[in-house]
Amino acid sequence: MEIIYNYLHFNMKKMLNTTLVFVLAAFLMTPAQANVIITAVYDGPLSGGTPKGVELYVTDDVADLSMYGIGSANNGQGTDGEEFTFPAGAYSAGTFIYVTTEADPFMAYFGFAADFADASMGINGDDAVELYMNGNVIDVFGDINVDGNGTPWEYLDSWAYRNDGTGPDGTTFVETNWTYGGVDALDGCSDNATCGSMIPIGTYSGMMSTTPEFDFTASGFSVSEGDDANVNVALTIAADCSIDVTLDASSTAPAADYTFMNQTLTFTAGGDLMQTLTIPTVDNSDTDGERTIVLNLENSGGTCGIGSTNQVVITITDNDYQVVNIADVTDEDADGVATSLGALVQVTGIAYCIDFRGGGGYDFALVDDTGGISVFGFDDVSDYGFMVGDELQISGEINQFRGLTQLTPHEIVIVSQGNTAVSFSTVTELNESTESLPVSLSGVSVVDPTQIGDAGSSYNVDLIDAEGNTFLMRIDSDANIQPDDIPTTASFDVDGIGGQFGSSSAPFLDGYQIRPCGIASFLTNVNAPFGERFSIFPNPVDDRLFIRSNIDDYQIELSDVFGRQVLTQNANGNASIDMSTLAQGIYLINIRKEDKVWSAEKIMKN
Repeated sequence: MEIIYNYLHFNMKKMLNTTLVFVLAAFLMTPAQANVIITAVYDGPLSGGTPKGVELYVTDDVADLSMYGIGSANNGQGTDGEEFTFPAGAYSAGTFIYVTTEADPFMAYFGFAADFADASMGINGDDAVELYMNGNVIDVFGDINVDGNGTPWEYLDSWAYRNDGTGPDGTTFVETNWTYGGVDALDGCSDNATCGSMIPIGTYSGMMSTTPEFDFTASGFSVSEGDDANVNVALTIAADCSIDVTLDASSTAPAADYTFMNQTLTFTAGGDLMQTLTIPTVDNSDTDGERTIVLNLENSGGTCGIGSTNQVVITITDNDYQVVNIADVTDEDADGVATSLGALVQVTGIAYCIDFRGGGGYDFALVDDTGGISVFGFDDVSDYGFMVGDELQISGEINQFRGLTQLTPHEIVIVSQGNTAVSFSTVTELNESTESLPVSLSGVSVVDPTQIGDAGSSYNVDLIDAEGNTFLMRIDSDANIQPDDIPTTASFDVDGIGGQFGSSSAPFLDGYQIRPCGIASFLTNVNAPFGERFSIFPNPVDDRLFIRSNIDDYQIELSDVFGRQVLTQNANGNASIDMSTLAQGIYLINIRKEDKVWSAEKIMKN
């Protein structure tokens, strides 16, 4: 019996000790025991949307920060796990820790150095952030399973800051524990100290004030004209108090654009901690840009005070398309970032070259007298099917991808069809000025013929001219350019649309391309002796073009500058081409016989 007793006693102690270890471990990893919390997220206004990152606060001494890590959850796609683990080091209670993507923009904007720089904080204003301790989530900003775009917690070109005395929140985001700057609150700011929407970094306190205070839940936000602006006024502690909400004189929106009157909100000790004001805005047909409604909290009644978020700026955005020239919306700053991003515009121009996307959606150049722009969309719009030479009126939004300024179409209207193209401009460099414009490179050669891909594929080919200038030629599968169509044994001229596929983030000053439209984009004396046996006249031509030659059984190919083949004709010896029915413009002639090809000069049709 004593042996059995001792056995049972030993095993019960062992089970009890093991259980206590697990309970203690679980207790140590609960959010309440975490000594670090997230106190700020920010998506800055400098080039490339920097600085981006978070502020953390040490609530109690941390002997080894390497127990902690951080990660971002992008676009509502769920957790990406712990992406950055902090290095070992001791941190005292009350310390703020700053993590950013790039050290230099952080220093430029805030005036002091970040503690850590890591790509994991490449957050874009709609992404959630998770804080880890020993591999477990102990605090979170945002919903990891929701794209923050359009949510109350969105911080695009803005910020969010934790309210005093709150957190950590574990794995469940608590929206009311935060104050929000409002979308685009940092637009136009160059540093935090002078910004009208200052990020309140380094101000978090673990102690919540015992005095009830009124605050707006956001210092600013945007609303499209015609939509309601919902303004939340919150009280930190339930009490019998009142607060006046008044219109500030700095408001720029005309009174006709919204409905609001100064008013008093009354709160009670047993009532809700938040009340919402709804301000209807008017959807007009004017192109009036952005304008603001600025509200203040004033004249608190009772024992309540007024907190730091005592003003809210409501930006009414225009939903009417501004009629502009293409050049008006294709400007870029010194880093190649489009200066008209997000603008709603209406432009009119000629569709050039080909639709490089093929199938559904669009990827083509639209050119007017002032410039060119890439029209890109994933879906068809207005049942429009691309046709080169169409004059189009396109309403849409300015965007940018890999440095290339683009117009995302919302509506496409055909103004006219069968228009004549302007000539391709010969350039010696591909850069920002050649984007989405018809350009030509003269006297270039293929650097490495092995770069030429298979038929039906897309690939890049390096080119070089006689002066040593190098270029990148992008062959798109939709251009239907066969491997043998690209000259490899002689220099040639090539026409196409200037493009760009640069870096994934600013600065966007690389990746410039020329995109040939088809076989007619290449002009070369592949077989010069063969070409010497042809004479073509007159040029310019009115009705009939004559070809003098003693060569039998050859083929004439005539294409326009858009790359469309408009005529093929077999010939023997002398021949003529009827051009009376062709539109005025520039045409290109290729003459072929078996393995011999000669690209004649460009022909001008009067």
